[in-house]
Amino acid sequence: MDMTHLERERQKLSVDMQNERNVNNKEKVHILSTYYTDNEQLVYSSLASFIESKKYSFEGYVMSTFAIKVNPSYYSAWMYRRKCLRKLNLNLLNELRFTKCVICDNIKSFQSWFHRRWLVEYICKLARGGTLRGEQAESANRGKRVGSRSLGAAHSSGENSSGGPQIAWDSYDLEDEGNFISSDGSDGSDGSGSSSISGSRGSRARRASPGLPAEERPLEEDAFLSNCEEADFDAEKADVAILHEDLQNLVESCEFFKNALRPNGEPVNIDEFLYEEMLYSNCDIFLDAKNYNSWAHKTWLIDKLGIFKNKYLCEQYNIISHEFNFINYFLKHDIYNNSVWVYRYFILTKLKYTRKLRKMEREIKFCLNYAKQFPHNEAIFKYLFRVIFLYTHLYKKKKKNVADIFEIPLLLNLKEELAKLTDQSKYVLIFLSELYSFNGQRAQEVQCYRHLQKNDNFNDAVWRYRIEEAQMKQPCDAKSM
Repeated sequence: MDMTHLERERQKLSVDMQNERNVNNKEKVHILSTYYTDNEQLVYSSLASFIESKKYSFEGYVMSTFAIKVNPSYYSAWMYRRKCLRKLNLNLLNELRFTKCVICDNIKSFQSWFHRRWLVEYICKLARGGTLRGEQAESANRGKRVGSRSLGAAHSSGENSSGGPQIAWDSYDLEDEGNFISSDGSDGSDGSGSSSISGSRGSRARRASPGLPAEERPLEEDAFLSNCEEADFDAEKADVAILHEDLQNLVESCEFFKNALRPNGEPVNIDEFLYEEMLYSNCDIFLDAKNYNSWAHKTWLIDKLGIFKNKYLCEQYNIISHEFNFINYFLKHDIYNNSVWVYRYFILTKLKYTRKLRKMEREIKFCLNYAKQFPHNEAIFKYLFRVIFLYTHLYKKKKKNVADIFEIPLLLNLKEELAKLTDQSKYVLIFLSELYSFNGQRAQEVQCYRHLQKNDNFNDAVWRYRIEEAQMKQPCDAKSM
C-alpha cells in the first residue's frame, strides 16, 4: 500500500467523523438492525408499552410469556413478570413449571435461572409467614409455624396456620432480608402508593435515610431503563383488536394460563419443596454436567437456604451422603470435569471438613489415588494443592513446630509418589513446583521449571520467566534464614 492509498483512507475517516458530529439524536442511531417478524414486533411493542406505562395486568403477563418464549434472555420481560406475579397474586407453583419449560429449552439462559431462584426464595418467604412483617412478629410466631402452609394465606395476610409437622425454622438462613435476591424492586408496587407486602424498596429507603420518619422517607424511583418514544408503541388498531381477541381465546383454551389465575391456596411442605428443588437441579446437571447455571443453582440452594442444616432433610433423605454419592458418580463419569471438583470443594468448606485433620487427610489420599491414575488431569492438581494448603495450616496449628511441610508423613509420601510421574505429565511438575515454592525450596522449584522449559516448548518463555523469578527470591530467603 503506497502513500496515496493511506491518504485516501485518512480522508474517508475524517469525513465519517464529521458526519458523526452532525448527528443530532445520537442515542436513537441504530447500530445493529435486527430482523423481527410482524408477530414478534407486535409482541415486543405491546410488552414495551406495558413496561413503560408501569401497567401490571394479566394481559401484560401473557405478553411477557410470548416475549420470553421468543427470547429467554429478555431481562426486562422477566422483571416485569415478577412484578405481575406479586401485584396480581398469580399462582407461584404454576410459574415454577413455566421456568422449568424455559430452562429445558434454554439451559444456559441465566435470566430464567435467576427468575427461578427468585420464585423459590419468595415461596419460602411466604411459607414462613412472618418474614415480611418485621422482626417482632417473626420472633413471636416462630414457635407456631408448621411444615405445610397455604401460599395464598401467607400472601394475603401473613397469618400462620395450624396443624402438620413442626419444622426447625432456625435452620433456614433467611433472616438477611436486605440480601434477598427477591428484593430487587420486583415487589409489585408501581411507585405511586404502598404495596400490600413490605418489600425491599422500603428496606432500602430506610437504610438510605435512617433518621427520617416513615412518611418522609424518599421513595426510590421504580422504573425500567428505557429509550422508547410514543411512536415506538404505535401499532395498527386492527392488529391490536385481533391481538386482544386472540389473547382472550388463548387464555380460555390454555391450561397454563387458567392455572396462573388459580389462588395460591395449595399447601406447601417447605422441606419437601426444597428437596424437590434439589432433585430438579440434579436433573439439569445430568442433562449438561458442565453447565455453570445448574451448578450455581445447586450451590445457591445449599448456601442460601441451609439445606445441610435442615434436620428433616438430613434424617429423612440423608442429604449429605446423597451429595457425596452424587459427586463421586460424576467423578467416575468424567474425572476431567472441573465443575465437579469446584462443587466438591464447596461441600467440604460448607460442612467445615477443612477444620478437621482426619477429614483432610482422607481427602488428600482420595486425590492422590486419582492423580496417580490420571496424571494429565489439571483439575485434580489444582484442587489437591488447595486442600494441601488448608491442611498444612491446620496441621501447624494443632501440632506446631513444623518448619518443613515434608516433615508431615502424609505430604512426604505424596511427594515421593508424584515424583515417579514427572516424566508422564507436565501437570505433575507444575504441582510439585508449587509445592516446593510453598515450602520455600527455591532450588527444587527451579529444577522443576527447567524440566518444564526443556519439554514444554509451547510455554518455554513462561518457564524461563518463572526460573528468573524464583532465582531472584533465593537471596532473600537465604538472608531471612
